[in-house]
Amino acid sequence: VDILATEGDESIQLWDAYDWGDYTKDLIKMSWSRSVEFPYNVQSAFCDVVLNNTHGEYTLDNEDSPLAGNILPKRPIRTYAGFKKGGRSEAVPVFIGLSQGLPKYSERNDDVATIKAMDFLSEIADMQLQSTLMLRDVRTDEAIAAILDQYGMDSSMYDLSRGLNTIPFVVFESGYNAGNILQKLVQAENGKLWLDEKGIIRFAPRVADIGKTPVAVFDDQNIVDITPSQTSGIVNRVKIKSDIRAVQDYQPIFTASNENGYENAPDEDQYRVGANSSSVVWLSFEDPIWSANVQPTLNGAPDDSSFIAVDLSGRAVQSGVSITGVQFAESVKLTITNTNSFAVSLTFIEIWGEPAKVVDTIKYDAYDEESVEKFGEMVLDINDNDYFGSYANADAYAMDVLKRRAGFSPTITLKVKGNPALQLGDIITINHKYQGDYKIVGIKSVLSNSDGLASELTAEKTEVVFPFILDESKLDGDRVLS
Repeated sequence: VDILATEGDESIQLWDAYDWGDYTKDLIKMSWSRSVEFPYNVQSAFCDVVLNNTHGEYTLDNEDSPLAGNILPKRPIRTYAGFKKGGRSEAVPVFIGLSQGLPKYSERNDDVATIKAMDFLSEIADMQLQSTLMLRDVRTDEAIAAILDQYGMDSSMYDLSRGLNTIPFVVFESGYNAGNILQKLVQAENGKLWLDEKGIIRFAPRVADIGKTPVAVFDDQNIVDITPSQTSGIVNRVKIKSDIRAVQDYQPIFTASNENGYENAPDEDQYRVGANSSSVVWLSFEDPIWSANVQPTLNGAPDDSSFIAVDLSGRAVQSGVSITGVQFAESVKLTITNTNSFAVSLTFIEIWGEPAKVVDTIKYDAYDEESVEKFGEMVLDINDNDYFGSYANADAYAMDVLKRRAGFSPTITLKVKGNPALQLGDIITINHKYQGDYKIVGIKSVLSNSDGLASELTAEKTEVVFPFILDESKLDGDRVLS
């Protein structure tokens, strides 16, 4: 067990940049879990560490403790598990994350302290976007990277495989929940997003298990208990409704005529500016704006942002009036400045830009007839995800889901003898009642002085395929074209 021993830079940094302390000597019990849940496939991981605190080292107000000032929420923790072999310990990392809340103590003299932790990806999922992001013709992995970069992460802290899906336009508004956005991005790929045991955030798109060799075999010798799910995991019909936005050519995005405004009362003329003063006007749009000219020109060209101004007698004004603007995702803030010694009114204003309009709405519906006849309809209905990007991607997503989930292929829960080296995505072989190759999608492990190491695995049936290699593979063999 490693706990941050001295406070580092508050910004997010590489985990190894911290000054860690080893507290394995006090470990009583440790439990950790991680899983990837369909249909969003974004991993969450948790860890509980129970420590001997008879010496008061983990007591919050103990100033003599080397951890004083660091037994706080959001402090880094990493854990290892393994076995001693030939007198030396062979431990592998199993969790890295941040403490949640303050330690919990036993009722008697604080002699036992429990620290709860959550992985850093889960922390990001609870955060709000710090600023608005607008991206054009972006792959899923590029969109994920842009979100992670907002939190000070550099490319060494994540490893994202190239996405299969390209989104013509997407806007992530400041203040939106990062977790909801990440879930939908990964869902549209039917991919996976997770934080590995070393603290690296990883993304993988939907891919077949090509050429993967099972890393472990489970049979009567190492299975404690095995339980199959029922039909709850079956999906035999996929319905998708998703809007597609694309950036349009440079065009007028806002036009207002205020021809007789100067004749109205001041409070009825929003485009009136007093002598030697300024006024702020907000313009809102129905669609996000990729770019806009928010510095319109007085009496400018008809094919660009421009405006016309008059004095309060209706005479045209040729100078002394300017507009500066700030563009947001779906609005513009314009500051109108009048340096003349008389009040003016804008009789016309037009802003040009590149709007991102809805150019198509995917309405997709596919089903597996044989499965529907056998089990009845088991529908996955997605109507709140606009990150599919194209009909072709929606089709590829649905075919992948139906291929994997239309048949009765129970998810297996295995209670096994502990193996800390097992990871999410590993392929295992079961030589038991439910024989075949399975992919690990969930791991729960407990390590304690009394019971040793035990694990509970959640695994889904999979088919490992091998690519067909020209001039090497045999026709009608067990390899597939890829």
